[in-house]
Amino acid sequence: MTPDDTDFITSSLISTSNQDIDFIGLTSVTDPLKSDGHVIRVQAREEGLGVNAPFLLVYLSQGQTSDIAVLNITQGTLTTTFTQYEYALTPTEADSITDYTDLELRLEASCNSGTCSAGGNRDSVSVSWAEFAVLDQPIIPPPTLDTVTVVNSTALQLDWTAPVDLSNVLSYDIRRFNGTTFNTVGNVLNGTTTFTNTGLIPDTFYTYHVVSKGTSAESLPSNQISQRTTVILFSASPDSNPSVRWVNGLGNAPCGDLTTFECVNESERDDGDFIQSLGLGSSDSDIDIMTMSDMDDPERSDSHFLKYTVRKADVGTNPVEFTIQLRQGVTEIASFTHTGLTSNYVIFQQELTGTQADSITDYTDLELTLTASCDASCSNSPNAREKVNVSFVIFEIEQVTTGSISLIDTLSSSSLRLTWEADELDAEIIDVIIQRQNGTDFLNVGNVTTVTSTFDDTGLDSNSIVTYRLTGMLISGFSIPSNEFSGATPPSSAEINGNGTIIEPNPSNTFTLLEKQILVNTIQHYNITTSELNSIFTDIDTNQLNMYQIIDKMNNGSYSSSQEMTNAGAFYGTKYLIIQNINDFIGNVTTDVILALGGSNGTGDNPNFAVPKPPT
Repeated sequence: MTPDDTDFITSSLISTSNQDIDFIGLTSVTDPLKSDGHVIRVQAREEGLGVNAPFLLVYLSQGQTSDIAVLNITQGTLTTTFTQYEYALTPTEADSITDYTDLELRLEASCNSGTCSAGGNRDSVSVSWAEFAVLDQPIIPPPTLDTVTVVNSTALQLDWTAPVDLSNVLSYDIRRFNGTTFNTVGNVLNGTTTFTNTGLIPDTFYTYHVVSKGTSAESLPSNQISQRTTVILFSASPDSNPSVRWVNGLGNAPCGDLTTFECVNESERDDGDFIQSLGLGSSDSDIDIMTMSDMDDPERSDSHFLKYTVRKADVGTNPVEFTIQLRQGVTEIASFTHTGLTSNYVIFQQELTGTQADSITDYTDLELTLTASCDASCSNSPNAREKVNVSFVIFEIEQVTTGSISLIDTLSSSSLRLTWEADELDAEIIDVIIQRQNGTDFLNVGNVTTVTSTFDDTGLDSNSIVTYRLTGMLISGFSIPSNEFSGATPPSSAEINGNGTIIEPNPSNTFTLLEKQILVNTIQHYNITTSELNSIFTDIDTNQLNMYQIIDKMNNGSYSSSQEMTNAGAFYGTKYLIIQNINDFIGNVTTDVILALGGSNGTGDNPNFAVPKPPT
């Protein structure tokens, strides 16, 4: 059980293309019912008797004919001291083992043709220990996920600690939970322990883990960490340009005259209007200074964003740089530099640190300094001089809201229609994203233009409560999500027959505790107020109303005239009164529902429901 290199077996002397083979039967192993952790191990050496370089193959076989896997100690690898070699089976190889009581190892010592010779050059291979093991833990160890931190409103950064044993780790898969499973969103090579996940949705909850990847297998997942992205906020734009330096840009209508930066002070980004630096040669720079419009102190340390669009004009070949500095008076708050500018506009979103944001003491005294430059390696040739363009700058504090869902209508048992007020949308929003709740997260299910105020969600499960929200797509990011609003798909006739008694009272018109809890949990999806819930509970517990009476009061305004109460009543009215004719209804439901109507013979002893009316 413990390797002992003082006892070993040795092959015959190996020369060109000859082999020495030994078979070793293995003790029985209980089927582990798993696909990972299967490993072949051997301690071997070459004897150093000649210059030949033999190699060793260790096959794991089931019976005498079925090879499962092979540990290949290649030519030139064996040392003259006993060394442990191992091979981890792939899940496919491990799953091909059907009888763990009939396994054996086949050891083959050999030497390649053309690289080995006979006579005094021959060498032999020794083996002091061999085993096949099914480990409790995979042979590839997982990393430890340390932190998931906010980069900005659409990006999160993961940092992890690599496992101690990196011998079998080639890379790391970064995986994000999608509501059902973990999907791979990135892969980095061994040696890297950080990853930034971009393109996320602001104010959204994300969960991650990291997996070590080997040649043919992977580790168990690391621990999980969750983090919510931040919300984008907006407020101040440049309102003056004292230096009037970057003026030779392009001004399209309505900004045909670019004598100041005021033209670029737009409520919406427009890359057709931009200011432009001078042509830059060796060690040149062009500087522009702008004051910012005033804003109120947000009295917070997060969500301070500086956004801007910048490109090279592509009129020369020099590699220009761009630096933007946010100042309070003469005091620098933050500075960001960009090299490798492309000829296409790129929007940069920079979030100030908490320390930088807290250093702002006067939000009415903010300025920007824009610097375009070229280092000493740049050419002064007229054809080489390059310029920098800036089309949009904004410092964000105030939040952009999306508007509110006002109604969810039932179209069928598998589709719902969402309605909202399009004129409530902020002017910054260019598209409306519809998101549906999936577990703890909201997933995108569609998007529409800002002039549209409805969305039909199809392919839903029947008899289900579904929760939605809206998010605005911006040129430079996303808005904060809207309120959450729930709708319900009705059941099919078969579901009514089978599930009609779920929250019906018993023949004495009282609810069990469980039935009452089901009702409470369902109604709460519609954002019913506490006072409205208490009124319903009084009718259940004190007045002993049955479900039909409660539905009727939900719909006739007795509890509340709110849209939320109407939605709840519509759901239960559809669920229990979808069959409008009372005789057809009685003929299609169970005896328990008949009794719940207040009678024992199906005609209804309760005079209020001798001819029940559907909800309005």
